[in-house]
Amino acid sequence: MPQYYNGYTRPAIDGIANTGAGSMSALSHYTDIVVDIFEGDAKRMVFGFCISDCGGTGSNADTSQASTVMTDLAQAYPCNGGAFFWFAEHVIAGVLVFYCG
Repeated sequence: MPQYYNGYTRPAIDGIANTGAGSMSALSHYTDIVVDIFEGDAKRMVFGFCISDCGGTGSNADTSQASTVMTDLAQAYPCNGGAFFWFAEHVIAGVLVFYCG
């Protein structure tokens, strides 16, 4: 499954629909990919978060931030591909589970 990972966006800092630290809104970028590549099927793309090794780019997200981003993403895409953390061995507590049946 293709992953969506913040490169130009900083959803943990800016929120999913805003810009500031990131050069574009994660939601608008995500939407472009879902529509243009996956014909509107957001279930085909998982949203990735960096836990601790992305401090140089300001991309780290903890479980609370990731949960907020995914909750906000679900407002636009109730059925999406879910979430994952890069470097899962750094997860200390908390699990994100998203299901669309």
